Amino acid sequence: MKKTYEADIKHFLNPKEITRTYADGDYHPLDLQIVYRGESIQIRSKIRDYLNFYRSDVKKVSRNDPKQAKYIMMGYFTHELFDEIINERIFPVYDLLVDEAALVQKVITFNEPFDNHHFTTRNFTREYTKHTTEIAHLLDDRMKELYLKEVNGLFAKSIDPAKSKEVFKISNYFIHYIHWDNTFANFYENTFEVMPKGLKLIENYFSEPLKTSIKAYMAFTTQVKIIRRQFEKVEPGKISVLSYFEWLKLIQSFISLKFEKIFGKKKANEYIDSLHKVLYNYMLESYLKA
Repeated sequence: MKKTYEADIKHFLNPKEITRTYADGDYHPLDLQIVYRGESIQIRSKIRDYLNFYRSDVKKVSRNDPKQAKYIMMGYFTHELFDEIINERIFPVYDLLVDEAALVQKVITFNEPFDNHHFTTRNFTREYTKHTTEIAHLLDDRMKELYLKEVNGLFAKSIDPAKSKEVFKISNYFIHYIHWDNTFANFYENTFEVMPKGLKLIENYFSEPLKTSIKAYMAFTTQVKIIRRQFEKVEPGKISVLSYFEWLKLIQSFISLKFEKIFGKKKANEYIDSLHKVLYNYMLESYLKA
């Protein structure tokens, strides 16, 4: 059985950086020190992202000082304030720091199956960012990547001579004239509306896994608002991100039930399996590239 390594994770104020100065002292950014397999690394805490759901509580921490509240929301603290938060376990900052440390350990544990022998600041910062990104964004990025990969393949190779000119023209348009900074769902819906025949033509040449992934993802986008409403009601002091970990723990089973009602059990399982493979492979491949 593979050994799982525990990391020693501590929050601290970075004394080398003084970004803000206010009446009650110097404000430093909050960092994380992670000691793992004898190696010590340091990354920036993402506390500012997690505090977005707790603005009214931060006002209480700052004793209604708007400038201090602003600095806290940005992830900056004086040594005195930070010590007070830790010693008195002041909500919500203390609770979020505990949850962030637990999340970092989850990221480390998740990477163990990938034989992570080069646990560096560079690759871990990337991993942490990835695991604290909404799955809707991860899926969208991955779908664009998979879609463009196959469209580029069509553009490069010869097809049935009777249809090759049209396929070449459409794939060329998708590659060179589509603004891919927009979402994949937006592209797909608009293209289906404007040029349905062209879209169907090149889809005939797509792999079956991609065809299924497209259908699964488009179905998923219809449920995103429902998922947000369901899972943003988290316990006080917990990090509220619809992340890959939440997909594994809760979202996957939740959306499966929704899909069963719409598509039936067989198709629902097919779509869920497709979405899971897209997410898992994205996580694995981006790790291996790091």
